[in-house]
Amino acid sequence: MKKIVAVAILAAILPTACVQLTKEDYLQRYKELVERVQENHKNWVEKDWQKADDEFSKINDILKKRFDSELTAEDKITMSLYSVRYNFYRNTGDLTKKITDYVENDLKNDVEDVIRKGKDFLSNIVDSISNDKE
Repeated sequence: MKKIVAVAILAAILPTACVQLTKEDYLQRYKELVERVQENHKNWVEKDWQKADDEFSKINDILKKRFDSELTAEDKITMSLYSVRYNFYRNTGDLTKKITDYVENDLKNDVEDVIRKGKDFLSNIVDSISNDKE
């Protein structure tokens, strides 16, 4: 009886274990990855990003290497759009951090510098006008 159950399980598993994924399967996985990133990127830590980066690279590599001759212009555009979306969400956190750091650390000095240079510029104009009148 145990042998029959084991054979039945193997018979059910083997056909799906040997099936190679198609170009469409990988494009669907790509889409799902980008959607998952879009939904969760704000809460991700570096470990989450590393896992997503690995999956992103794997899907891209397989699509480009295994299915290059099958990729239509539409597929390539779709892949490019997925890549742009992925990288947008991947880098949004870095950009937000950089902006926050700038505002907290450098913005005040830069504004003061612009004001000082503006005053110097206007002072030079006033001096130039005054010298022209004399």
